[in-house]
Amino acid sequence: MPPASSPSKCAHNVSPDIRVGVISDTHSLLPTRALELFQDVDHLIHAGDIGCAEVLLRLARVAPLSAVLGNCDESDAFSLAALRQAQNIACRQANSGGGAAACLSVTLSPLYAYLKPGGLRILLTHKPSSLRKALRDERLLASELNKTKTWFGTCANGDQMAERLSDQRAVRQPLEPHAQPPAHQSTCSVDTVSAGMASGISANASSEPAPLTFDVAIHGHTHIPALSQDDGLLTICPGSSSYPRNNDPATVGILSIADGAFAHFELLEVKG
Repeated sequence: MPPASSPSKCAHNVSPDIRVGVISDTHSLLPTRALELFQDVDHLIHAGDIGCAEVLLRLARVAPLSAVLGNCDESDAFSLAALRQAQNIACRQANSGGGAAACLSVTLSPLYAYLKPGGLRILLTHKPSSLRKALRDERLLASELNKTKTWFGTCANGDQMAERLSDQRAVRQPLEPHAQPPAHQSTCSVDTVSAGMASGISANASSEPAPLTFDVAIHGHTHIPALSQDDGLLTICPGSSSYPRNNDPATVGILSIADGAFAHFELLEVKG
């Protein structure tokens, strides 16, 4: 991989159907510049060490978000109650300022997540050691992927909706993540919830079983960006958007998908 001082690119020459923003190790600090870099993505992934519920909600107002907890994340800080409280604060701030709290959808997994945006099979976890363990032990991975996860959002009339989800059953997902509510409705709102997602994105927990092989694996933890490929598996670490190491710049990544396959990955510096 090229030095982290310059953005990294790995690409096939095709036009992407879906762009997925990848971020990790925010530790409660989410730079505004990172949100700006993600303005045109279809989905977001956070690879753990989030820090606080507010980080999840700020990201989810840009695009639907899937995330895993990191070793520094206390589970109580990401309970449904904590997410509701953070959203209520954001709603009050948006309404008092005359603005609208944007649509949001958050799916949070405890250790591993299986995602399939645009048909690309992605395994998400926080630590690279957890990734290696999962790839060696299929039974362990299957058990971890079946653990209960949390989905949080709000519906079109402004009422908050939250669920504890299991991969053992179909998952309710937002239809139109960026649709705006009618003017007479609450300014703190998200679309109705139903089966399936817009734009063909099946990015949250899926009713189909996780495959034994993956196209892409994503992790965080090291705060050092990395990109490698081994036996057909592309492994990505986006570095840290907030606390980089080794004098590297703060970074995030954008993963592009075309025709159900990996098309392009770009590492972007978070400046300013």
